[in-house]
Amino acid sequence: MSARLPGFAAEDIRLDITDRELVIEATRPGDEPTADFAYRLAIPPDADPDAIDASMHGDLLAVRIPRLQRPGPRRVPVRPHEAESPDGTAADESLLGPSPGSVAAPPVTEPPPAAPLEPDDVEVIRPTG
Repeated sequence: MSARLPGFAAEDIRLDITDRELVIEATRPGDEPTADFAYRLAIPPDADPDAIDASMHGDLLAVRIPRLQRPGPRRVPVRPHEAESPDGTAADESLLGPSPGSVAAPPVTEPPPAAPLEPDDVEVIRPTG
């Protein structure tokens, strides 16, 4: 985000982060400082409020609001079943029971063999017309 603030120096500008909002105020130096510029900006929910920074380039205020680093996709390795648990005791699945929310898969069975077809079992339908 950037804002052009002519006549203001970096020390005249204050940035505050409250809840999920960024407040920018600029006051001109003098006997009674008044907010000559005020702006409120909603911070996106995936922003990293601790990493917000601002810089002044001449009369241009630049505010950088970086996003939180989200872990990308990752691969989970599948390890072989171990007969013993890491502490050396037997890892018997009957003692462990099923995982919460898991459903036991039915046993895999082969389908029965199909009976051979006889010539009379097949009816050929041909389009007419």
